[in-house]
Amino acid sequence: MEEHAQGISFRQLAELLVLLLTLVYMPLVLFLDPTENGFLYGDAAYYRLALQSLVQDGDLAVENNLPANSLSHAVGEGQLAFGASGALVPKHQLLLVFVSSPAFLLLGDKGLLVINVACTLVLLVGLLALCRDWVSAPYALGVSFLLGVATLFLPYVYNFSADLLSTALLAWGVVNARRRRFFVAALLISLSVAAKLSSLPAAAGGVLLLCWEAWRVGMSRRVTAEVVCGLALGILPFVGSNVLLFGSPWQSGYAHIAVASAGGGLTERSQTADFTRPWLRGIWDVLFSFPKGLLVSNPFLLAVVGFPVVYRSKRDPFLLLLLVGAAAQVLVIAKYAHWDQSHFSNRFFMPVVAFLAPHIALVVEAGVRRLVAQETR
Repeated sequence: MEEHAQGISFRQLAELLVLLLTLVYMPLVLFLDPTENGFLYGDAAYYRLALQSLVQDGDLAVENNLPANSLSHAVGEGQLAFGASGALVPKHQLLLVFVSSPAFLLLGDKGLLVINVACTLVLLVGLLALCRDWVSAPYALGVSFLLGVATLFLPYVYNFSADLLSTALLAWGVVNARRRRFFVAALLISLSVAAKLSSLPAAAGGVLLLCWEAWRVGMSRRVTAEVVCGLALGILPFVGSNVLLFGSPWQSGYAHIAVASAGGGLTERSQTADFTRPWLRGIWDVLFSFPKGLLVSNPFLLAVVGFPVVYRSKRDPFLLLLLVGAAAQVLVIAKYAHWDQSHFSNRFFMPVVAFLAPHIALVVEAGVRRLVAQETR
């Protein structure tokens, strides 16, 4: 059966994965009753607010688009920022807003759910492509499916999440880095930061992977130009929206969050002030604390513990560099005081789950092969 599966093309494998995931996701979405727009929770409501302001008013001054008497609640949640004009504008990056505009115009709020499900499927097909570089087709398919239904990706299917878009872009950036498509890889990795700034540590790991593959083929002028141009082009949405809203290319909404002042008005603060936790305590909490620690809420990821044993027979520095990217994301988020504000698990660690996919696939394949070998003795 496994030998027969090796003859399946990647396109057929991807179509099968999408079919299997759809059989899970569609009943889930319908069961959760999207007619009530319950998927617009957390940050999703404010991405939708930015989209509404852009479509209806042609601007991003969102105060007049807020429901009645909800300004204090939005400010209390730290969801708005002061723009250079003094108006209240979105705090978050706008790539998800721009990507979702056509679907919103065509389908309304339901179009946002369609975009979210599509981002999830694109992400998991990217993980399938990544796993397929190291394991055979059945194991790549099986692990990709399990990542889609047994990790934090499942609950966030019913949402409108920039984290899913960012991780999908990052996953495909890594896949293209592995395939040495340097311009495309650099573009996608850079776009992942434009989609969600919190993915920056993992994206830096993606750039490291890109540089590794470029070094392996010889860092020619052409390769260097492709990488630099891809990174520069991909960051343009981030830089452009920052200039538009805050008057500076590197000043994002996270540096201008609107908060209530002691005098009853509004003032601004920077979110960088929230990275204050001790590292050791922070690492323990983000990985092992109940109920939102990454390994507690996603026990399937514990399979990565077996990777050092498997690596003896699958020595590839690319796998180690993926771990560096995952570790960078963990180390930065471990410092963040509000790391546990996600509705389930920790959405900031979606890139970590993506980077660990091939390691888990290798462990699963090795474990199953060993069990089969023992049974056939």
